[in-house]
Order: sequence, then structure tokens, then C-alpha cells
Amino acid sequence: MYRIVSILTSIFFLVGPAAAGSAAAGSAAAGSAAAGEEELEQRVRFTSADEVELVGHFSPAGPKAPCALLVHDLGSSSAKAGWKKLGAALNDKGFAVLRFDFRGHGESTAVAVEAFWSMPANRLLIKGRPRAQIQFQDFDPAYYPVLVNDLAAAKAFLDRRNDAGACNSANLVVVAAGKGAALAALWLQAESHRHRLYPPMFAGQQAHVDADSEVKNVLGAVWLSMHATLGSRHLNVPALLDTPGRQQRVPMAFVYGAGDTQGRKLAQTCVKSLQRSGELPLTVASEVPQAETAVAEELLSAAPEAVAAIVEYAQALHERYVREWEERDVRNALYVWRHPVTGRLFQARNAGEQVLSFQTYEMFLK
Repeated sequence: MYRIVSILTSIFFLVGPAAAGSAAAGSAAAGSAAAGEEELEQRVRFTSADEVELVGHFSPAGPKAPCALLVHDLGSSSAKAGWKKLGAALNDKGFAVLRFDFRGHGESTAVAVEAFWSMPANRLLIKGRPRAQIQFQDFDPAYYPVLVNDLAAAKAFLDRRNDAGACNSANLVVVAAGKGAALAALWLQAESHRHRLYPPMFAGQQAHVDADSEVKNVLGAVWLSMHATLGSRHLNVPALLDTPGRQQRVPMAFVYGAGDTQGRKLAQTCVKSLQRSGELPLTVASEVPQAETAVAEELLSAAPEAVAAIVEYAQALHERYVREWEERDVRNALYVWRHPVTGRLFQARNAGEQVLSFQTYEMFLK
């Protein structure tokens, strides 16, 4: 049984100074193995619904391994040392890991000109003329929710790897930082309203909508200094996370540095809101005592123990909520959105498409 006794009070998820030392030692070991793990990383490319070429690194971990998706802060990239350390540590413990750059960040700047600029949101909310390269600094703050399409594309990439037997994308742990965490929270909210549609098999039979949403495939999430703003928009984060986190019971750890008063307040508010209907044993607010000034992904570099603790949390999620592997049938599966207000169903993806249809994700914002 993984040592999660003190998860309610400390990012260490461990008891006593000896245990803390053990966590640090584990993190150091993972760090020393990082060079070897990097050799196993595969540089990968996958395409969003509006044809942005997204670039990332995928670390396989054996057939049908659980998955971790690492989501960087806006204005940053997946190449930061903390993400590499966390990815190597998770991979060392048997997780297939994907870290990638959002559109306009790092290496993810190339677009298919005609398809990309045909989307009204891209034309209206990105500065400059249509071109083959885009940069984050040209994005209007109102454009930020569109980046959830990149998370949808990342999940579709993992689903394709799932169908190749390289991982189990139904056992997914998300680790996201800062405004990237806000985007990932919006993605989880959307996933909690996405359902598999099974067409009729016989004449006269009606199509069947899966009662369970696709958020069932997320074992849990770790939020590093979650932001309550997305561009110029203030988010009601407890409300945004209510459907996935409280109603559909996806475990969440809200992590913040010792000097991050805003992060502490938001984390405690979210946990209180999510826990109001009953106990969620792995939904917690946790402080990193060594990180006085660090926020978001800086926590991973400022406190090596945090990396070991997140890995242990991911292992605990997998041990407790593991789901059996099943084929995702990426090319043929049909999906619908259930509107969060009206309950109306509408198409989320057509058969034969590699990713979900393009969305602004405005309807899922709170």
C-alpha cells in the first residue's frame, strides 16, 4: 500500500522525517536515471482539429501501461527541467508519459495555413496576417480557451497509442501547472459532458448513448498552483470542477508553495466545495513547504520531494481506480457532447476523424 497517510496535510504524502528523506532519495534516484530515460523518449508530432502541428515527447513504458499527461503553464513549454524530471520519474515507475507544447509555444508553432486560418476564432483572435507560424504573444487573451483543442488532440494521440497496445489511455493521470491547469480543468469539464454514441446495429433500433462520460478514463489530476484566471476571464474554479470532481468523483490534488497565499486559498476553497457531498479520500489541498516563492511548474524544480510525492500519488490513483484496457477504436468511434445547461446532444466527432471536431469550449466555461 502506498504511503498516503498524511496526504491531507503535506505534499510529501509521507509520515515523519525519515519518510521525507526516503522521498528525496527516490527523487534523486529518478533524477540520476533521467539521462537514460531521455534516450527512451520519442519525439512525436500530432495534429489538432484546426491543423496545428503539436510537438511533444512520448515515453513508452511497456504494453498497456497507465498514462500521464504533463501540461505546462501558458507562456512556458514542456522543455522545462521540472517536466523532464517528473516525466522520467513517472516513466521509471511504469507510466507512459506524454509532455507536449501548446500551440504557439516551444516547438508547436507550425500550422496548415488554409485550414487553420479558415476558423473564425483563429482569424479574429490572433494578431497578424495568415501565415505558417504562430506565437503565443500574438494571441488575444480571449483566445486561450481554444487551446483546449490541443489537450483533446493529446488525448487522441494517447488513444491511438492505446489501440496499438502501447499504453492504456483509460488509466490517465493529468499533471498541469498554472494557467495550463485552468485549461486542463476546462478540458475535464468538457470530458465530463462527452459521451460515446453507439449506432443502431439493426433496422428499427435506436442509437445508444453511453451513460458514463469520457471523464471516466481520467484516474485523477494534480494541479500545480491552479490559476483562477484564463486570459482576461475570471474563472469560478470550484464550479468548473464540480461535474468532474464532485459529481463524477475524479480525484484531485491541489498543490501550492508555502509562500503562495492565493494558491493556498484557491486550493482550500476547491477542496471544501468538492468534498461537500461526501468524502473523496484522494481529493486534497497540499503545500510544498520548501517552496517559498515558487509557483506552477517551478515547484518541480524548487522542491525535488514534490516530484517523488506526485509520482506516489499517481501510483496510489492507479492502484485504487485501475481500469481494464479496451480498444478505443479511434477511427470509427462516435461521440456526442451533452450541453451542460440544456442537456441537448450534438455531435463531437465524425467517424473517420482522428480528433474531436474543433470547439471554442466557451459553453463549458464557468
